[in-house]
Amino acid sequence: MPVYNCERFLDDAIRSIRHQTHTQFEFVIVNDGSTDSSAEIIARHANEDERIIVVNGQSQGVTHALNTGLTYCNSAYIARMDGDDIAAPERFARQLKTMRTNPEVGILGTTSILIDERGKKIGHMAYPCDHDQIVMKLLNYGCGLTHPSAMIRGAVMHRLEQYQSKTGASQDFDLYLRASEFSRLKNLDEPLLHYRIHDSSMGSTSSAAQARAKYCSVAKYSRRNPLPSGCLLNFAHQASWMTAEEGKGKEALSYAVQCIKHSPASYLGYRSVARSLYTMVGGSGR
Repeated sequence: MPVYNCERFLDDAIRSIRHQTHTQFEFVIVNDGSTDSSAEIIARHANEDERIIVVNGQSQGVTHALNTGLTYCNSAYIARMDGDDIAAPERFARQLKTMRTNPEVGILGTTSILIDERGKKIGHMAYPCDHDQIVMKLLNYGCGLTHPSAMIRGAVMHRLEQYQSKTGASQDFDLYLRASEFSRLKNLDEPLLHYRIHDSSMGSTSSAAQARAKYCSVAKYSRRNPLPSGCLLNFAHQASWMTAEEGKGKEALSYAVQCIKHSPASYLGYRSVARSLYTMVGGSGR
């Protein structure tokens, strides 16, 4: 579990793991240079629970924190968790049972209940359960599997080696695509995670960075695997559009050019070029 300035939610997140019905595990918490009281909260729980392994480091981003945590993981199964979410008590038990009876599954997620900053339920997020549907969802710019709900087979993670640092805010998306080439992805149709939506959550702060990283991941994936029609065009368009929204017209233009390269007949590329140029001359691009 990587942690960065999660003091508002961290106590609930840690308790939800400590109170799992499956009790035989090590709980690796990587404090990524938090400047709030997260370190104190982690230390308090570590003093109460010998299963907790605390790794304190400087702030280097979530991907670095994830890879640091992996160096402490030698188990046959590795479960992900975030410092602002809440796991259902039976999450590990349900996932382990499925992984043990389905050896072809390399990464197993669950559906999620969406909660707000106060923990109030605000929705439900369902995901496809079948491998092919999950991959298709990913390639159609959807969320095929929630990262903090994931349980990953240790042998699969060993083959993947680590999260790719260049993928930044989209490290989970990249991991799923790479894993799908030699292993099966699956979701349990059970809401075993309470996924918190708030202003500081990754999805709220890094959409443009995610779009750029996703395009790069899909472009690499396409060298070895067939893609749905228009897939690269759509990812390049999203990267260009969102980058223009950040005011980075020149960088947005580079992705717009890729749109035209992937589909010269599509209006999306020329629309992206126009928006990028408008941003470069001082327009907001919105």
